[in-house]
Amino acid sequence: MPYFSIIVPCYNSEATLTATLDSLVAQTFQNWEAIIIDNGSTDRSPTLLRDRAARDPRFIVVSNPGQGPSAARNHAAFAVARGRIIAFCDADDIWSSEKLSQLHRFYLNNSAEGAYGQVAFFDACPRDVRRHSTVRRDPLTVSALLRDNPVCTLSNLSLRRDAFVATGGFDEEMIQNADLDFLVRMIDAGARIQGIDALQVWYRRSRTGLTSDLVAECRSRAQVLASAERLGYRACARAEARHLRRLAERALRVGAGPVHAIRLGLAGLARNPAAFVSPPARARRSAPNPAYA
Repeated sequence: MPYFSIIVPCYNSEATLTATLDSLVAQTFQNWEAIIIDNGSTDRSPTLLRDRAARDPRFIVVSNPGQGPSAARNHAAFAVARGRIIAFCDADDIWSSEKLSQLHRFYLNNSAEGAYGQVAFFDACPRDVRRHSTVRRDPLTVSALLRDNPVCTLSNLSLRRDAFVATGGFDEEMIQNADLDFLVRMIDAGARIQGIDALQVWYRRSRTGLTSDLVAECRSRAQVLASAERLGYRACARAEARHLRRLAERALRVGAGPVHAIRLGLAGLARNPAAFVSPPARARRSAPNPAYA
């Protein structure tokens, strides 16, 4: 049985898919399976996946019986995965070659239900990273999730499979922020998710990815906040100001226009001026990382 089941949703990802899969093959810990769930790609992704599976039986290619990435991840975790630990990876992100080795040591020596590490953000080339996230010394809390979400991306999250199943998986009606909604529910139920102080993921900042849909992002975050409030948690004005700052920066990056960015910025300043102008902890500047190969 594989120790890890890596779950990778895929939709028209031919431009980035090879680099992502190569980073899995490069892992120094090799006892894993990778479940690639194709969401009906119309580009060369299916051909690339068939070729990869033919060369390496650890790659398992399945079709998504539902709709969207949340349904794909749930199907893989509930119906296909055999590993005791599930780890998520998006089809445009890249893992450090030591990620699974670090996670393996963590789960052997720690009773926590989940783990996450540092994330490096890049646009075109992973060697050009100038910012990376930080991890908390103490276990992840709902307040931290609503404030900065140090996990940043599902490519940075691994979980004991039985804990994932017990939480009920992702809300399949959600596209954006399904990970945030899931983590709020999981931690509220008593799960412990611990940070690992090591760079484990290179996150590709896309102009066309799901996080580029700012309207849907705002709606889905409002949905998460409403759910969290029903559980007894409320995001403070400081947290919302920092979130609106990130959205304003994203609006400029994806070409949504300066007017939209200014509106988001003014909304953030109105919530908490000091928080809006301060650099968020999850985006500290760093020198180029020479470890990436």
